[in-house]
Amino acid sequence: MQTWLEMTGSSDSDITGHHVVADAAQNPGGHGSRAITKTGEYLGFGLTSLANALDPDLIVIGGGLSELGDALLEPARLVLKEHALPGPATCPVVIAQLGINAAIVGAASLVMTDSSR
Repeated sequence: MQTWLEMTGSSDSDITGHHVVADAAQNPGGHGSRAITKTGEYLGFGLTSLANALDPDLIVIGGGLSELGDALLEPARLVLKEHALPGPATCPVVIAQLGINAAIVGAASLVMTDSSR
């Protein structure tokens, strides 16, 4: 795996996800886009392991990275399709309707519905 430093030659140690996304927006096909694609591929391998083990009907991606949308999910879907077992390979991968707030809303709903704690 190439690091951001290896891809760009940049010695900036303060690189954040915002830098990568900004680069991708300004330069489609550039370093940022390649970093997002690579991240999507790694996500796909993780999803393949989970899908093979659990055989879900649907995989929902939430949190901050979900804001990248299909730029992140298309490479993940491709890896899942190519590497998962036949059944799990067809599992849809979608973005949570609540986006970056999915985990917060889920945690809050657990507290609100479980009065025994």
